[in-house]
Amino acid sequence: MLGRSWRPQHPPHPRPTYLREAQVNLSCHLFQHKLGHLVAPLFALALALAPLHAARAAVIDVSASTNALSVGQDVLLNFAISGLSGAPGDSLSAFDLDILYDHAVLQLRDVSFIDPLSHTNLLELPEPGSFAFLGDAIDQAPRIDAFGLSGNSAAVLDADQANAFTFLTLTFRAVGSSLATGVAIDTLDPALLFVDSGAGTLAATIRAAGVTLVVNQLAVNAAEPDSLLLLLAGATALLTLRRLPLQPLRPRRASVAAGAAVRASLLALGLAGAPPAGAQTPPAAAPPSQQGQTVPPARQTPPDRAAPALLAEPVDGMIVAVQGHRAQVRLRGGGLRWFSTGAALTPAQVGKRVSGIAVAKGDAVVLEQSWIAN
Repeated sequence: MLGRSWRPQHPPHPRPTYLREAQVNLSCHLFQHKLGHLVAPLFALALALAPLHAARAAVIDVSASTNALSVGQDVLLNFAISGLSGAPGDSLSAFDLDILYDHAVLQLRDVSFIDPLSHTNLLELPEPGSFAFLGDAIDQAPRIDAFGLSGNSAAVLDADQANAFTFLTLTFRAVGSSLATGVAIDTLDPALLFVDSGAGTLAATIRAAGVTLVVNQLAVNAAEPDSLLLLLAGATALLTLRRLPLQPLRPRRASVAAGAAVRASLLALGLAGAPPAGAQTPPAAAPPSQQGQTVPPARQTPPDRAAPALLAEPVDGMIVAVQGHRAQVRLRGGGLRWFSTGAALTPAQVGKRVSGIAVAKGDAVVLEQSWIAN
């Protein structure tokens, strides 16, 4: 026998299958865990270095032709869009928005869809077989529902529409005074909508939703400063007259100076009390010998010669009559107005479409930047 006890040698038992599967799963888990520590930073770095492509968005702005006006004057509110690219689907085909305003201060007078720079409705582009543009501004004071729908195809809108333009202009007339009155898009309106050329929602950011206006009760009279100066001159002359007896002047010189002071004071007071230039004075009463007689009516001023209260106004309509350099235009709202033009007009232009900017110049309304369709 050997010096150690003998033990039977048993063959090793095979490891159960579930233990082998658990070991394989654990090995894979550890491998993925360690690999993840290496790959995750590389993946994050790749994301950080990847170029970012921010989604394009159109921008809506509201501006006014003036922020200070007087009762009886007009102000233009321009609604413009910018940030369009001309890429497929990145153009404006329709809009629907509500505008809030104080109807005790402002009154809606006119609506236009003509872009002042291009003299064109950029939602009504030339295209054979296209539908007519549909748009309006419905006044439901103190809210205006303005909408426009293009009849052009997506291809024409994407190719020919400008990247920035004015799609709506509202003309208001001041009817009441206010230290601060606002006109703004109702951004909380659930129906607020801008549509792209593909009939989808156009991503748009409203950067300037409205404007604030100051409306004075009466226009500032330019003759008032002159009248004040004349009154001061008259007062100075009277004070000089009162001081004359205290001056050591000779009798003749004192009388001459006194007469000059009196004349200056009377002249100053008379001019200060006179009506300003351009003001209308009531006609003198007819003598008794002419009372009861028929007085011929005064010659009426042509419509385009009257001094308008507007500052600038977009015009879009159809010529219905011409007289030399003057044209009678039927506006989209149905009204008839006379405008002066820089060039002579011909009867052949009656019935054609005309657009431009009406500007008051002196006692006439001139249609600047006019465009007449062929």
